[in-house]
This record gives sequence, C-alpha cells and structure tokens, in this order.
Amino acid sequence: MKISPRIILHIDMDAFFAAVEILDNPWLKGKPVIVGGSANRRGVVAAASYEARKYGVHSAMPTAIAMRLCPSAILLPTRGHRYEEISNQIMEILRDFTPQVGQTSVDEAFLDTTGSTALFGDGKSIAMKIKARIFRETGLTCSIGVAPNKFLAKLSSDLNKPDGLTVIPADTAAEFIAPLPVSRIWGVGPRTGKLITALGIHTIGELASCRPQQLEQHLGHQAGELQALARGEDTSEVVTSHGPKSISRETTFAVFLSDRERIEAILLELADDVAARLRTEGLAASIVTLKVRDERFATLTRSCTLAEPTDLGETVYATARNLLLNKVDLRGRRIRLLGIAAGGLLARGSISPELFPDQKAEKRRKATSTVDRIRQRYGSGSWSGAGTYGTAGFLSGVAGKVL
Repeated sequence: MKISPRIILHIDMDAFFAAVEILDNPWLKGKPVIVGGSANRRGVVAAASYEARKYGVHSAMPTAIAMRLCPSAILLPTRGHRYEEISNQIMEILRDFTPQVGQTSVDEAFLDTTGSTALFGDGKSIAMKIKARIFRETGLTCSIGVAPNKFLAKLSSDLNKPDGLTVIPADTAAEFIAPLPVSRIWGVGPRTGKLITALGIHTIGELASCRPQQLEQHLGHQAGELQALARGEDTSEVVTSHGPKSISRETTFAVFLSDRERIEAILLELADDVAARLRTEGLAASIVTLKVRDERFATLTRSCTLAEPTDLGETVYATARNLLLNKVDLRGRRIRLLGIAAGGLLARGSISPELFPDQKAEKRRKATSTVDRIRQRYGSGSWSGAGTYGTAGFLSGVAGKVL
C-alpha cells in the first residue's frame, strides 16, 4: 500500500520584533526600524524591518554597523515580554489546526498537518487559513512553506517573503530545489559552503548528483546527510514540547546588598543554575529575564530576547548582567532579591541542526557537559560557575581530565 506523504508547514513571522514595534506604534510604518542593543555598547541587531533590510541591515549584525549602513533608521530596544505575549497568541492559533506544533523560536514553528486535512483541506488551504487568522487576530503577516518534510518546508518559507506562501509538491521536490544554491541547505554556512564550492558544486542539484566518495573525502561523515537533503529527503519529526514555560532561579538576602561586585557574583551563580536546568531538561531559552527587588519591595523585571536560543550559562549570565548594568539603576538601592528566568523555551531537538557548528561554542558545550556530570555525581554544590566564564580554555582542560 502506498503511503501518502506528510504535510509539513513551516511558519515564519515577517521581521517579527520590528513588526510588533510597528504594530504598537503605527507611525513607524514605512520607516526603517531596527530592534536591538545600543550602538554605543556593542549591541547587536535582533530584527530589522524590510525598509532597513534594503540597506543591508540584518539580524546579529553589530548595531553600530547597522546604523552606519542606514543612518535614518529608528533604533528601538527589545521588549521580550511583549514579543513572547504575541508569540504565545500565534502558537495558540497554530494549535487550533493541529496538536503537532514544534516551536523552534519565538517567531517560527513547524506543523505536521497530515492528520488535519479532513477538517481543513490540503496543505495550501491550511496555510491560507492560518495566514488569515494570524493577520485578523494579531495584525501581523507571516510566510509559510508547505512541503513533505521539515527541511523543504523551512526552505520554501524563505523563498517568498514577506507575506509569502510557497508549496513544494512531494513528487517534484528534487526538481524544485535543484536550481537553488547550496547555501539554502540546512547547516551549510560560510565554512561548509566554501568546501563545497571548491569542488565546483554550486547548486543543490549538482550536490545531489555528485559522487558520494568525492564528498566524503572533503566533508567526512556529513556528506551522506548533506546529499540526502539535496535530494529533498528528510525524515526528522516535528518535535512537540509540553515542558515548562520558563525555568527560573532567585534568592532573597537576609542582609540587603549594595555592592555591585557581590551582586554580579550572585547573578553568575543564578545563571549557572538556570543553564544547568535547561540542559537537564533538554531545553534552550530564547528569552532571559532579570528580576530585582529592593529594600522598599519595589520589583523590577527586564527582559532580552536572544538572537539564538541557548543553554549555556555564560550567555545567560552575560545577558542578565547587561540588563542589570544598562536597564536597572542601582544607585542608592539595596537589593533584597535577585532572580533570573529563562523563557521562550524550545526543545533542543526541535531547533534546526547545524552540520558544522561554531567550534568554540561546541568546546564550551562539552565543558559544561562535564560540569553537569560532576554535579550529578557529587551534588550541586560541587561546582560553582563563579570566575569561570571567559576562561573557556580552563573549562576545556577540566573536560579533558575529569570523568
């Protein structure tokens, strides 16, 4: 019996952070908008409106460079709570069409709608209904890719932005993607792309028809996976997370604190604990929230949405510390409570894979895995993160010697 192909959708909100800012401030419509950190404090771009993108501005770019490229841009700080609020609203809409929703970031998700066709029609019909509901209920647009697997759905959602809808039929998928550049394949970044183009391979079709032995000589064990993707093959499932909405850690002080160095040291321990719990749960956070309560019981919360989801303590700490120094006025305040929450949680297995990840990040990840094993064996008090971040070499040395 012939098995019908799956119907996978990838939903990608258009310039999400910038679009939310324009939604809340209509006078920004049609103007170049950049959402991100300060240009004077080594900030980075979290999102840019399509008007700003025309100048070459893109996410993860240093804000200072972005403002030089587009001097007329309106720079706005991130508002994590607001983005998460609308993100939750969008995800609830998606779950009305199928329970198989795998959120991969605050503004992206995969849907397996194979079992929903009797209620809502074919993949294109479902995508059109989703687009209409999201726009009607939030005022925002999204781009959707419809395909027989996650890789093709993700690729197709990016082909016709903004407000696009692209369908890749199962029976012609290989032909559809063959003319596209190899950079469109999951995990093919600049480094991998150079290795492939050095072989005279420029399109997905050329990669699909290349001799496997030739690829293996240059790409090793990743060659087979890359070539399968080039043929339009991907068996990965939509991973649905039913875990906690946030992971937090806070502490109340018997003696109120005003010394900044002591406050930062405790913040580091909190970040370390939160990150360890993320790794234990197999989760990554896309939003970090700092909570501060002073001696007058005034409570402040400040949030930051990350460019990439993380489960690394150093990233959680650096983000929380930046919020503390730049978003909280500590002058004249004595602190009675300090806390960190990791929100926008994603199952690590639902995040798009990187075939050749950043080597430094992988080194730090291995080091933190070793620390996790130390804690599991000897207890949570057997390792303190204090003083370790920024010394990845030391941690890597530990990773090679312990356990």
